[in-house]
Amino acid sequence: MVTFVDITVGRRIETELRQTEKMAALGKLSAGLAHELNNPAAAAGRASGLLGEALVQLQAANVALAAPALMMASGRRSPSGMRDCGRAP
Repeated sequence: MVTFVDITVGRRIETELRQTEKMAALGKLSAGLAHELNNPAAAAGRASGLLGEALVQLQAANVALAAPALMMASGRRSPSGMRDCGRAP
């Protein structure tokens, strides 16, 4: 007596399972790659934002420091009441 067992369905399920596992591994790989690419880009974006803020602050400080010297050069009184000693009043 010979018995035949149809294993077609079992093989199809195994093939689908292997394909699902491959897709899951590919998804993990692509997520890791995206994370590694986005981290440096985000850090560069934050750094450029901070750099822009620092530039604005430096420009404001430069204007604040230059204002008294410009006023003294033009002979006007500075906010502190000082006059340019090199020119006659």
